[in-house]
Amino acid sequence: MARSQRKCALKVINEYIGSNGDGQDLTVLEVMRTLTDARKKNVEELNKAFKKRVETTLTKKTIYSQTLSDIKPYLDECVEICILMNIQEPPLELRGLMHTSFMSFDSSAFKPYTESGKTIEYIVWPAIHLYLDGPILCKGIAQGKRDSSNAHDEKRVQQL
Repeated sequence: MARSQRKCALKVINEYIGSNGDGQDLTVLEVMRTLTDARKKNVEELNKAFKKRVETTLTKKTIYSQTLSDIKPYLDECVEICILMNIQEPPLELRGLMHTSFMSFDSSAFKPYTESGKTIEYIVWPAIHLYLDGPILCKGIAQGKRDSSNAHDEKRVQQL
């Protein structure tokens, strides 16, 4: 959401100023920097608005309505961290949120949880990149999926 809003703002500014659209025009960069600074100054209002939205959404779901008071401090921290990650220019990027069962285990981006493997069974914690496709700021944690042939061989060895 924040990324698409940023792209939209850049497009409007480029059209208004009449720059070549590459986002590198000095005036465009100054305007974008001003917008970023304004977002950072209004982080408390953003926090309140998003926390309220998350609470409202979860209150409507009966599965969370009973335990919402117990998990609210955790949710509030999650919202705050996500907002702080998104107001950076460029925003920090989480890798591994859209995990598929065929996602290869990239040891440069993830540490194994309890198992390593060629593919990822599930993500425990996403990797954090400095920006989209940028260098890794913090490795994620993922559960590796054992290769079925290796698991079969290990069972045979144990039986012997």
